[in-house]
Order: sequence, then structure tokens, then C-alpha cells
Amino acid sequence: MKKIILLFLAATFSTISFAQGSSCTKHITSEYITDPQYYATAITFGETESFKITFIGGNTYRIAVDSSTPNNLLFYIYDQENNLLFSNSNFDNSAFWDFEVPNTMECTIKVSLASEEIIDDFASICIGYKKQNP
Repeated sequence: MKKIILLFLAATFSTISFAQGSSCTKHITSEYITDPQYYATAITFGETESFKITFIGGNTYRIAVDSSTPNNLLFYIYDQENNLLFSNSNFDNSAFWDFEVPNTMECTIKVSLASEEIIDDFASICIGYKKQNP
């Protein structure tokens, strides 16, 4: 029983340390304020993970994704009616995207692995919003 608990704790702390050290934050440059909410998940090829996000109108956002394998994440952003707003698959699996939000809206960000050569990976999403000029 102690071994199971220790294995669970080791897996949990290694996941947390990976998430905190994720390089998706490198794409949230100094002109953006990083959202303190962090989105991360273990992911297997063929799976799609979803995250609900509320974007506040009148802001410019940057969404960045990262995994342990460069350019191995596909991400899609859908509005509340499930209309596709963006897919990085149309942009060589770009690790980030900037977009303006005219009105507050809830979106769903979906992530999946791009290559079946990497069966298991870890996906993280970082979000920042552009600083307003005073």
C-alpha cells in the first residue's frame, strides 16, 4: 500500500513540476499578462481533451500550447455554438495564436496529438491577454 501511495505521489509531483515548467509560457511575451489559470493534461494519440474558457470582450488574447515534443499538438478553438474559430493545423501546428475578442464569450479549446509516432505526451495551454495602453 505504501508503494502505491509513493508511486501516486511521485507521478503527481512530476506532472505538477512539468506543468509549472512548461515552455508554453515563453510564447506569452511581456506585452501580455499571463492568465494565472493553468491548463494541462496527459494525452494519448487519438484522444481529444477539452477546456472551457471565458474570454472577456475588448481584449486581445494569445493562446499558446506546448508538449514535450515540439509542434506535436493540434489545438482548435470553438465558440459556444461549436463553430470553429481557429485551428493551428492550418498554420504548420503553430504553438500560439493571437486573436481579438469583440464580445465576452465562452469558448472550448480542444487539443490532440498531431503525430501517431508519439503515443503518449503531456499537453499544456497558456493564455495571456494584451496589456491595455493607459
